[in-house]
Amino acid sequence: VASSADDLGWEVINERLRMVLARKRPVNHITPLCWLRPWKMKSTAHHKHSEFYSNVKFGVTQYIVVKLACALTAFILKPIELWSEGSTDFSRGYVWAAAITNFSQCWALYCLVLFYFGLKKELKPLNPVGKFLAVKAIVFFSFWQSIIIAILVSMGVIADAEIFPEGENQNLIAATQDFLICIEMFLFAVYHHRVFSYKEFVIEEEEEEVMDAAGDASQSRQHSFKQSLRAMMDFEEVWKDTRVSLQPMMPRKPYPILKLPPAEGEGSV
Repeated sequence: VASSADDLGWEVINERLRMVLARKRPVNHITPLCWLRPWKMKSTAHHKHSEFYSNVKFGVTQYIVVKLACALTAFILKPIELWSEGSTDFSRGYVWAAAITNFSQCWALYCLVLFYFGLKKELKPLNPVGKFLAVKAIVFFSFWQSIIIAILVSMGVIADAEIFPEGENQNLIAATQDFLICIEMFLFAVYHHRVFSYKEFVIEEEEEEVMDAAGDASQSRQHSFKQSLRAMMDFEEVWKDTRVSLQPMMPRKPYPILKLPPAEGEGSV
């Protein structure tokens, strides 16, 4: 029952989002992709959602698949010494995985920026820019930082430390990255505390009385810690979004052809 209610809730949200996007003007692509045709905001008979919404959703969720595939590739290639993290050798898997991941991240960020421009007015009360930077900076900035460190170590700009054996650049890269992340996470924690404030979810007494009178009080206050933890660890929505987003890449079933019987008198002609 709870799953059906959640699915119904997401359907309502998607329908409202479709209606909002239908009233919007197409969003022009950003330089250097300004030569691309703007994605259509309205849904069509062949697409339940608008082209804009479908492409943005696919652009964001494709990073999940790409990152998982690169992680599995590293898991396979490391034991057979074909990974070489931090190496620029094209005969090793790291340089190719880094290039693919970097392109995937850039495309996901680009789609998120387009989504913000498309719904800038509606998202303004949520402070989307600050929250966007707080979350994506940790995921993407740390990855780009690791690539920069690997390049600097390979160029000799970051010299070998005495605590590592000579030629162990991988240990030096990992140690430098871990040291910087320990410092950066403290700064990000302070920034997260400011951007994701609990005050956004505090209901004023007057508003709470109106909601209680209308019988539409927030259910989140009635959830226990165990229920909230279970909802946080539930990956069902991630799987659903990924599966829906990958549908354009999957082979499609042919449309059924309806054969009508011949009209009366047509066969005798």
